Amino acid sequence: MRLLLTGATGFLGSNLVDLLGHCDVGTDGAGELHVAVRSPVDLGPQVTSHQLDLFDGGAVDALMERVAPTHLCHLAWLGPEHRDRYRSPENARWVEASKRLFRAFRASGGQRLVQLGSCIEYGNARSGVRVESQVLRPDTAYGRAKAQLSALTEALAVDLSTAVARPFFCYGAHEQPDRLVPSIILALDRGQPIELTEGRQRRDYLDARDVAAALLALLRSDATGPFNIGAGEAVEVRSIAERLGRIAGRPELLRFGARPEGADTAAEIVADIERLTTHTDWKPRISLERGLADTTDWWLGRSTGEVRSGEERR
Repeated sequence: MRLLLTGATGFLGSNLVDLLGHCDVGTDGAGELHVAVRSPVDLGPQVTSHQLDLFDGGAVDALMERVAPTHLCHLAWLGPEHRDRYRSPENARWVEASKRLFRAFRASGGQRLVQLGSCIEYGNARSGVRVESQVLRPDTAYGRAKAQLSALTEALAVDLSTAVARPFFCYGAHEQPDRLVPSIILALDRGQPIELTEGRQRRDYLDARDVAAALLALLRSDATGPFNIGAGEAVEVRSIAERLGRIAGRPELLRFGARPEGADTAAEIVADIERLTTHTDWKPRISLERGLADTTDWWLGRSTGEVRSGEERR
């Protein structure tokens, strides 16, 4: 496998690079790991980094010709500077840039494409289990853009082996610090009260390391079509905060009901993961308790400068 990865410094991309550093891609000559990044970054000796603007079609073509990847995992999308990615008009630009990337990959002789979709493609309002056979009803600009690119990816299956990965709700190392889990961890560590909604909505949460393992399983397989990635069960969002409060020993700092509910109104969003577990050897391995404990350790180590080797790149 000569893998080209986009979005390697993002949340899920960082977790995938961590995983690939411990397997046979990019190590011991058994495979090659190439990453396309906007700015120079050292991701370790097992990674070959290429500075690339994905909106520069000529540069994309040149990189594909030079690297000639057999596999492409496309994770790059709107960065953290886009505070409201669900409504951003930039989503449309990313669809076009991704189309050019896929065409260049196909022209260079690429064999296997895994594109990162999202559970948001199904829409936010409908409650219950999401199954890949359902009609997509995205209700945000982000969801519509991802659904459009998913359709293109599936259409490319005539010439390529393709798969669309649809993660649900993720947490873990390398996440943006203002997201739910890290923001609670850091506030608890500072001894600050945390204002929360009642948090009674149920969501399917999965450790980002398990998501990375699912992406790798899809890269290694020849299974085609869309694949949900989740735990396969939902928990109350409130229980995430309660677990973090117990881990920190400061549950009294959690102020449930202090904030109004947001626009994400579905009572429950959960992934049906049978397709993924049937077509690959992947299954969720990290329990919610262990995952939140490990995530707490990672964030507190980061705040004290004790993050493990290779994890300070963000």
